[in-house]
Amino acid sequence: MHTPHPRRVQVTGDMFHPHLPDRAHWAGRQRPGLAKSPFANPHPVDAGRKTPCPICGIRHTLAEAISLYRQHLDQNPDLVCLAAAVDVRFACRCPLDQPCHVDELLARADQVTVIALGDDRDTKFIVQTIAVSTGECSHGHGSCRKPGVIAVRNTIDQQHPTEVSTLRVTVCADHRDDAVRMRAAWEADARELQDPIKNAEFLASVGVTD
Repeated sequence: MHTPHPRRVQVTGDMFHPHLPDRAHWAGRQRPGLAKSPFANPHPVDAGRKTPCPICGIRHTLAEAISLYRQHLDQNPDLVCLAAAVDVRFACRCPLDQPCHVDELLARADQVTVIALGDDRDTKFIVQTIAVSTGECSHGHGSCRKPGVIAVRNTIDQQHPTEVSTLRVTVCADHRDDAVRMRAAWEADARELQDPIKNAEFLASVGVTD
């Protein structure tokens, strides 16, 4: 029997009167009473639908739909960052004893490091490692130039004022250790900036003043 992710919950109620559990975000396509979620799987499962997948033009099994959702997350890593950064549960109509795209989303979110600085700007550092199929290896300041296979992303999300920036380092299969070191360094930098004095010194060094 399938074990759902701890943050995955199920919508109850009938088709026209849905009930979301407390502190839950709807993670599906548009339904009566439920707006389309950015976390929805664009490739629906063929469960008696009148029409095939609007993107592929074919009908998908559950396994196919989840596999396509993995590709969707590969192409949209910011969705995983967002799921990791918010303290909510995610709801779908799928039975909890069956696999669901929400499980895939949250499994990836678990691999993301979110470090809140606790400052007045409500800043978070969101660090993740992703598979890539584009870009060249940055080892040796770009001298390697082999095709990249993984990348480390560091998203700095600030709320007051709202500002988001992302740094990314791509490496080839031969230089995977570079990605491990870069992720560790970015996480260490973020934890150091949790110290208000270090944070103020850093902001002053880049010309930011309150």
